Amino acid sequence: TIHRGTQLGTADLWEDVIIVDESSMLNLETMSMLLRCIRNDNVRVIFLGDIIQLPPIGLGCIFRELINSEKVPICTLTKVFRFSSSDMMKVTTLARQGETYLNQIDNAEDDDYKFIPFNESTAQIIDTYMDYIKAGIPMDEIVVLTPRNVGEYGTYNINNLIQKAVNPIMDNEKCFKHIIDRKEIRFHINDLVLVTKNNYNMLNWKSYDELDFDDELSKDDMPKTAIFNGEIGKVIGFEKNAMKVSIDDEIIMFYNDDVQNLLLGYCTTIYKFQGSQINYPIVLTITEHKNQLNKNLLYTNLSRGQKKLIEIADKGAIEYALNTKVLNDKQNKICTMIREGINDGQTT
Repeated sequence: TIHRGTQLGTADLWEDVIIVDESSMLNLETMSMLLRCIRNDNVRVIFLGDIIQLPPIGLGCIFRELINSEKVPICTLTKVFRFSSSDMMKVTTLARQGETYLNQIDNAEDDDYKFIPFNESTAQIIDTYMDYIKAGIPMDEIVVLTPRNVGEYGTYNINNLIQKAVNPIMDNEKCFKHIIDRKEIRFHINDLVLVTKNNYNMLNWKSYDELDFDDELSKDDMPKTAIFNGEIGKVIGFEKNAMKVSIDDEIIMFYNDDVQNLLLGYCTTIYKFQGSQINYPIVLTITEHKNQLNKNLLYTNLSRGQKKLIEIADKGAIEYALNTKVLNDKQNKICTMIREGINDGQTT
């Protein structure tokens, strides 16, 4: 990530070529973080991205502004050579183009895309998830994607239901918990968890293990590590007053205050999952989420799968999303600044 690669904007980057993937997610903060670190005046920066995906969270859609400036060399891929190779590829491509796709697939059981008509029941979502578990698919290869956190079909409720089905909490079992939007969320061993906020002052297990709580040394005196919004980990145990979570090959210690920035990771919003892929996503495109649906969100949702994609949906909700574009009406001067900077021969 840019956060890690630039050490939060403090690194010195002398590379000759820097490739920025998933550039549609770049906002002003991350772009500035990158540019501040570049020390090579002759560097070549290549931005790879898909402008039809959801715009970034935060100020400035940098990728779109670079394109709109007409001052940056652009190469656009216009043909999907694997369009007919699978139903998942076909569905994703047609959604990107805003075209109806359900009438162009077979929806056979062994296809890599499966449409399931929504029956307005959370049990249907949980049963679909458990079908994968019963087939021997690991939890960290499955995720339910939905546009919303709150409500019956939001992440908070679905996460609790999946946890109850796949990793239930036993009586008197050690767990950490917090309440969000009147929903109690509890974490215990083997739970998947999702980080919801950047934190640059986390203690890892190696540092924690060196602590001597009987002397004057405290966790505030130990070297820290960083975790970032959107990272997924797994609870592997508890140590005194901390919860041990494995994230990106590190074991991170979560205290009570840190747990407030965690959610269960069985189900998440597409906004959190943008930029990631997983083998077996289960996506929800339902009428209850109509005020969030648009073509960009639907396309981003459908393009997360690697092995098989299941879409639990209302046909009407799919058609509504395909015909609704995300609003990009935020006014800013980024495009103008790019044009003026290049015209003046300045570095932008």
